Formats: sequence, structure tokens, C-alpha cells
Amino acid sequence: MTIDRVRVTTLERTVIDCCLTMHYRQALILTDHALRLGASLSKLLAEAEKLRTHRGIRTLRKVLRNANGRSESPGETLARDLMRELLIEMSELQLWISTRLGR
Repeated sequence: MTIDRVRVTTLERTVIDCCLTMHYRQALILTDHALRLGASLSKLLAEAEKLRTHRGIRTLRKVLRNANGRSESPGETLARDLMRELLIEMSELQLWISTRLGR
């Protein structure tokens, strides 16, 4: 792909490449944000499938199992992942709550 005559990778390819070299939590934050920006989880999973024995593939697969584009911040991503590790039931992310004052 080319933008302003500069060759670039897709958002999904960039996420894959980063996740293969990053620590799990860093990669999870990056992937949550990319999904929030519109990256396709199905494309990420398809790309990961092609890299069966690539260095970093275990981290990538774990990230893709736990990523969620509804996390709005790195802190929310890390809190959500800690709750997963501690086997605390996951709450719904970005839930609208109606009160007498509005949403």
C-alpha cells in the first residue's frame, strides 16, 4: 500500500509485526487501540494463522484471544487483563447507564 508515494503496511500488518516483538501487555494495549481504530480482528487472526512457528507467535495468539476494541485507555486494558488473570468475572465494557439526569 502507498500513501503520498511512501510504501506503508496496513494497520493489521503493523499490529502483527509489533506484537511479534513486544511484551504481552504492551502488545495487548496496542491491539486494543488498533481494534478501536477499526482494525479487523478476522484479518489479524488470518495473518497470525500464516505465522505458525514464527518467533513471538505465542504472545500474538494470546493477545488476539484477549484483545477488545471497546477498551478506551491503556489503564482500562491493563485492568481488564488483570481481572482476567485473577479469574474475576468480566463486566461489560462501555455500558451506557441511564439515570434521571440522562445517559
